[in-house]
Amino acid sequence: MHSEVIMLLLEIGGLLIISKIAVHFGVRKKIAPVFMLILIGLLFGPSCINIIKENHTLSFFGELGVIMLLFTAGLETDISSMKKSGIPGLAVATGGIIIPFAIGFSLGKIFDFSTMRACFIGVIMTATSVSVTVMTLWELKQLKTKIGSIILSAALIDDIICILLLSILLSIGTGVGNLAMSLVKMISFIVFTCLAGFFIFPPFLNMTKRFKAPEANLSIAIGLMLVFCGLAELAGIAPITGAYLTGLFLGLTPSKNNILEKTEVIGNAIFIPLFFILIGLQTDVTVINSSNLGFILSFVLLGILGKIFGSGIASLFLKYSAKDSLKLGVGMMPRGEVALVVIAAGKKLGVIQAIEMNATIMLVIVSAALAPVLLRILYSQKET
Repeated sequence: MHSEVIMLLLEIGGLLIISKIAVHFGVRKKIAPVFMLILIGLLFGPSCINIIKENHTLSFFGELGVIMLLFTAGLETDISSMKKSGIPGLAVATGGIIIPFAIGFSLGKIFDFSTMRACFIGVIMTATSVSVTVMTLWELKQLKTKIGSIILSAALIDDIICILLLSILLSIGTGVGNLAMSLVKMISFIVFTCLAGFFIFPPFLNMTKRFKAPEANLSIAIGLMLVFCGLAELAGIAPITGAYLTGLFLGLTPSKNNILEKTEVIGNAIFIPLFFILIGLQTDVTVINSSNLGFILSFVLLGILGKIFGSGIASLFLKYSAKDSLKLGVGMMPRGEVALVVIAAGKKLGVIQAIEMNATIMLVIVSAALAPVLLRILYSQKET
């Protein structure tokens, strides 16, 4: 066995073992697992002791990780919940996308970034991860309230739009064509996937229940995910879009719970942790200095304020009180998995630089730490 293979086995095996130990201690201290995984990458990467280098195999495992992450997100998307919140959820999501994108794009242009690079910053600003918010609202017994339902619905819509925006940027960035052609290809792919999702997936999966092969249902579901990731790539669209849409339509079938449960086991056991660790390995905090500190601080501050004002202003237009609007804005503020997916895609394309990666990780950490504190303060105040 070649020494490179031996080192690779040792690295991946060691990282998986360390990841679960770190996440265990993080959960005990109420620290989000994603932070602990990124921290492992920062520790072993160029930011600290620099003993593990990014390589093709780790990158491939990380790519599978983000694909499975988006596939799982699609399976978990509850369309019926989105319908219940209806206009409020759509409005909060829209406000939380338009204003943060405009702020992020403007920030990029102020620092003289290219238009594509500024667009990526805008998309990073639009991303929302409400896992921290959900946990906080659950602890406060406010998750099933009207405000909690709107936040959940808005976050789902936000993620869908953010992924679509990312796909447009990637299709343009790869030189496939102009914006109009990219939109035509994206719409064509989505229409084809919708038709397959409604008319092919259900009978096909139902047929697999009669197969004698072990885990045929799960294997075919994952196979469909990978096929549509490949078709998305051929159409000049991000593979994660194919993964998300495949999960979304498989989530409408009777096999949803079985596929989701077993996919989460595979993803969380191997691939998803390696994706977040890879983010840390790709980050080099040693590049932070006085010349780029202004951008990082501006990025974090505007990232926080953009969501609060964007979603909050939309809530005010719907006649919600100032306090409820602030709750909605703060609830949509945390960043997490989706922002990291965007930053990883931008780096792979060669548009995103180390400074944006550092800024995004700082935004993820600060926003996720600040949101629970602000929500507890808002819910502790008596209504006047």
